[in-house]
Amino acid sequence: MKLIQTAKTLLLEGKVDVIVGLARSEQGLLKPTFVFKAEQAENLEYDPHACMNLSVYLTRSDLRSMGKIGLLANAYSLRSLLRLAAENQIKEDMVLAIVV
Repeated sequence: MKLIQTAKTLLLEGKVDVIVGLARSEQGLLKPTFVFKAEQAENLEYDPHACMNLSVYLTRSDLRSMGKIGLLANAYSLRSLLRLAAENQIKEDMVLAIVV
């Protein structure tokens, strides 16, 4: 899957330090997840029907301290990402959007 390969590449090349994305829980539901290593990227999934806005995690101080963030971004997340940047709540260079 292209999403998994993209995530692995970004982590291995050091372009991001963590990726905020979606993974299946044991119950089979999509849930937010944080990927720190390329091997963990295998768990990433995307469902076009999922309407979770993962950009809410960008304002968390513990996540900001981890370095550059890769964000699995759908239309909802992109809109919020632009708003957060416009309001100076995040720096544009701290996030790399992985558009799905």
